[in-house]
Amino acid sequence: MDLSINWKCSTTVAILTVLVYLLLVTLMKSNFGEDSGRDMNETEWFKSMEFLLFLAVFVAFNLNSQLFNTC
Repeated sequence: MDLSINWKCSTTVAILTVLVYLLLVTLMKSNFGEDSGRDMNETEWFKSMEFLLFLAVFVAFNLNSQLFNTC
């Protein structure tokens, strides 16, 4: 079984994900206060950390494919 993993693309997506996530958390804290990590069950679901991580992965993957055309 041959697993061809492109380590450069995986690493850059992971690094960009962390950077975008930290940027989103900082923006959420400055706009909505310190309690931006609430549970999904509450009405303000867009403030949850899981949604922010999903959004960060989505943005980082698209940013990586635009910055590095080989990925």
